[in-house]
Amino acid sequence: MSTRPARYTLVRLAPEHVLDAFTCGDADIVAFLRDRARAEQAAGLSQVYVAANRARDVVAYFTLSPLT
Repeated sequence: MSTRPARYTLVRLAPEHVLDAFTCGDADIVAFLRDRARAEQAAGLSQVYVAANRARDVVAYFTLSPLT
């Protein structure tokens, strides 16, 4: 078993997370994270979870929504 710290943590999207460098090759997915994810989470429309490194750069995300 490794005792090294994890490279990424999986946590709920927070104001300190850096979204600018995130890219996945799909413009709609990138636009949602950068432009709407925080607002939809604040409105209770979804919960957004991100994988982020120690610098809080987001490298992956998923959402959970009671609406879909």
